[in-house]
Amino acid sequence: MIQNVSITRANSQGSYEILVELIKRFAEYEKLTPPGEEAKRRLIADGLSSKYEAYLAYADGEPIGYVTVYPVYSTF
Repeated sequence: MIQNVSITRANSQGSYEILVELIKRFAEYEKLTPPGEEAKRRLIADGLSSKYEAYLAYADGEPIGYVTVYPVYSTF
């Protein structure tokens, strides 16, 4: 039984590496090709440069999920 759930903002190289691992696991679950090395580097670099925000969910200290947020602006 899960005792402790937390959500934290990714804000370091290590937290973005966890994000990439979760994305890889999700791709494998969906039977999709996971991000390659170039995509992994881009995901980490773009997250650290604030092109998007990522939040990680933990259950009992283990990463279990993520959400990404990025701005979009449209006049229509």
